[in-house]
Amino acid sequence: MTNVKQVLTVLLSVAMVMGLIGCESKPRLGEFTVTVSLSSDFAQGGSIPPTEVDLIGLPAAELSTAQNTSVSTYFQPLNPYRQSLVQGKDRVTLVFRDGDSGPKTVELNRKGKDRDTWQHWYQRGVVDMVVLADLRGPGISDQPGDADFRRFTLTLDKARWKGRGNLNIVVQPARVYSASQPEPQK
Repeated sequence: MTNVKQVLTVLLSVAMVMGLIGCESKPRLGEFTVTVSLSSDFAQGGSIPPTEVDLIGLPAAELSTAQNTSVSTYFQPLNPYRQSLVQGKDRVTLVFRDGDSGPKTVELNRKGKDRDTWQHWYQRGVVDMVVLADLRGPGISDQPGDADFRRFTLTLDKARWKGRGNLNIVVQPARVYSASQPEPQK
């Protein structure tokens, strides 16, 4: 009887360790303060054109639509796809303009001002955020995926950020990018 108990104890211990390892490897939404700023060269012409930046949280199965939609079409008034992404739930829209061009902060965490958005993303299994910026001008044209410099995808998997909670996104006249970079995927 003692040998059976020892074998069961060992098997149970191994199962628990394997369960913990399995849980740890699954991507999970981290908690972040996202700061979006205009670069200093954005207002070189003297005024800042109204510029919208959308932060979109989507589960993996829905990412390709946001990653491949035309950015120019996405920002057109009454765009059905953009309207289907509920403001404050699926997306957060930030607007920069003359007189209101300072950094904008989104608190994607359990306790911050944007906790409802974070909770919605968490419940939907979101671990990636697509960032789109409504930038217009010479030489800017629609491209697929991240080849369009007005769009990029950023992982929000907490294991890839190693406890870093601040993400900095910079908007330039012809592109948007993350100044914060996650750890490489293992």
